[in-house]
Amino acid sequence: MIYLDDLDRGWKNSKSDVENLSAMFNAIRDLSRGTTNLYFRVALRSDVYYAIRTSDETTDKIDGSVIWQRWSNHEILVMLIKRIESYFGREINEKELLSSKQEDIKYYFQCIELLCH
Repeated sequence: MIYLDDLDRGWKNSKSDVENLSAMFNAIRDLSRGTTNLYFRVALRSDVYYAIRTSDETTDKIDGSVIWQRWSNHEILVMLIKRIESYFGREINEKELLSSKQEDIKYYFQCIELLCH
């Protein structure tokens, strides 16, 4: 399993940007089709995917494999807390955090605040 993320760093929606990512998608499709047990997961912003999808007709072959994701600001905050706690080797109950108010979980960021001062 190969995970590719942050491909949209510096994205300017230029012709070159679109062509490069489109070529990468075609290469991924060829590699995964020709190799048993090789899988790719690619994370892209929806605007980047749309630019690639509408500029290259060969990308219609990947349309059925797209999984759309949406995160609320609260879910992103919980993910950050989970990463912080994981870094410090502490277990965290994600479901409990998701059901908590932001004001009740903001103390998790105090350790970072202390490191910065």
